[in-house]
Amino acid sequence: MDAQILLRRQCQPDEGRLVALLNLRIGFDAPDSKASFYLEGRNLLDKRYIANVAVAGAADVSSAIFNPGTGIAIYGGAQFKW
Repeated sequence: MDAQILLRRQCQPDEGRLVALLNLRIGFDAPDSKASFYLEGRNLLDKRYIANVAVAGAADVSSAIFNPGTGIAIYGGAQFKW
């Protein structure tokens, strides 16, 4: 069994502050190495942040210049080998 806790810092250009995102991943590998499982949570504190910034030569009100990051997300998976 392995576990990872990841903190990712994201800069907020409009306010000049950094936001830390809390991600968690836990996995299990079967003793015979033929199966593995994982569960992953991203942005567990549900922080609002800017994921990426688009550069536009001429922007208007409808231009999406700052794209928001994903809120809380939970993923899980399994892998089987034969």
